[in-house]
Amino acid sequence: MPGDKTQCRSMKVQGNGGAANALTCLARLGVRARLMSKIADDVPGKCILGELKADGVDTSFLVENTYLHLHTRIPRHGTG
Repeated sequence: MPGDKTQCRSMKVQGNGGAANALTCLARLGVRARLMSKIADDVPGKCILGELKADGVDTSFLVENTYLHLHTRIPRHGTG
């Protein structure tokens, strides 16, 4: 219903996008991979940055931007 609120018990932030996905795959295969881009300087942005680093992607050229905010997509399941 319009105006209804739903509480969530957990949330997972996961990066995506063609460049990040390709670089992650290459880094996992042992290829030197570097992402040059802007990323939001917020909690989701920091989670994505950590994920890229953990996968071995060189993030030294990423610029954290305080004015950039990530878009959130929440899939809706069921009918209604």
